[in-house]
Amino acid sequence: LCQRYPGKVNVLLAPAASDIYKENVPANAPLLDEDGYLDQLSAAVQAAGGSFVDVRQTLAAHKSEYIYYRTDHHWTTQGAFLGYTAAAKKMGIYPLSEDFYDVEHASDKFRGTFYSKVLYNGIKPDTIDIWHLSENETQPEVEIYSTFGEEPTIHDGMYFREYLDVKDKYSTFFGTNQPMITIRTGHEGGKLLMFKDSYAHCFAPFMTEHYSEITMVDLRYIQISYKELIDVSDYDQVLFLYNASTFMSDENIKKLSY
Repeated sequence: LCQRYPGKVNVLLAPAASDIYKENVPANAPLLDEDGYLDQLSAAVQAAGGSFVDVRQTLAAHKSEYIYYRTDHHWTTQGAFLGYTAAAKKMGIYPLSEDFYDVEHASDKFRGTFYSKVLYNGIKPDTIDIWHLSENETQPEVEIYSTFGEEPTIHDGMYFREYLDVKDKYSTFFGTNQPMITIRTGHEGGKLLMFKDSYAHCFAPFMTEHYSEITMVDLRYIQISYKELIDVSDYDQVLFLYNASTFMSDENIKKLSY
């Protein structure tokens, strides 16, 4: 894809918390070599005409902050903000600073995927934070494509607050995983195409200030060629945003070669 669209494709793979907090990992734990993989992928992406957004140093510099959930595999909204600032600079966007946002602590009772595996109550539940612009915030129109060939469902805004009252509180950000989501921001700007996993869900709201339209495609839920759904040439920029360990093992990435 980098070769087909030179200068348009950007790749951001967020490292797992175990890569940032190596000192907390038990000796001889069977971890993937994320650093080696990211270094190799970075070289390949850049050699093919793409741009690699390396967020490891940025996240490591803020490791004392709340950038990963304790009970879940995702990064927090704070971590996603750091990823946004790094991506924006690579993509020629001037990122907004943290001062532009008010942080809403929407829930302090989130127990995520790690908790579901071990059911250990000795860890403090996590907080779901929603970052709102302090001034002039507009709610974009969000189109959810669950079944292709049918009309999308329309949601007013990016936050599905009904999930704050259930176990899967991370789905407050854009709801559950869907094949395709289109965000019409009402702002001036180009169009962004994102190939993603759920790490993108708390990241994408930061990008809405810079684009008129953002389309998020989850290849795990698409059984037809992505070319039947979208034309990459219609977009000004492409961003891959995945958790590194997911990207390393996801066979669905191969669908891009079809």
